[in-house]
Amino acid sequence: MKHRLVVFGSCLLLAACSAGGTKTVTGASGPPQTTPSGQSIPLPTPPANATWSRDSGINNNPPNMSHDQYCENTYNNPYNGGWITICAGGKQDGSTGTWRFVQGAIWVETSTDPRQSGPESSPPQESAINEYNAPNSPTWVKIVSVTGDIANLQREDGSSLKFNLQTSQFS
Repeated sequence: MKHRLVVFGSCLLLAACSAGGTKTVTGASGPPQTTPSGQSIPLPTPPANATWSRDSGINNNPPNMSHDQYCENTYNNPYNGGWITICAGGKQDGSTGTWRFVQGAIWVETSTDPRQSGPESSPPQESAINEYNAPNSPTWVKIVSVTGDIANLQREDGSSLKFNLQTSQFS
């Protein structure tokens, strides 16, 4: 269990409470998030005794999950009273001796644990990770932004597509 947390922790840990409404996150270093009324939402400050924490926003330098599952970037944020992590990238095949992309995909993990940080004695429980193959994406996809339930993605060729987190479908 500890090994799985290490492998997927950076890419796919989840938690924290959704404020409701819609907001756009363009990246971890992007502009502050705002409510529909325009008020800034400060990011939570981890308590001094926190031994684990979760970052919010888009991370364009995520650790790789494995050779056959590659993350181009990830998104973490409060969602529906819990936490969501999306890894966007692609599946690779190494059967020819060289790793090559064969399918763009995203991996989505949602957790009911709303905490952004906490003590080692009480880390978030592992959650199911769902894989979705991106249509017409023979290589990889990446997250451009997330607004409400819609993840805006871009294929390697520059074309765009959307993934609806409520319906778990691409459009």
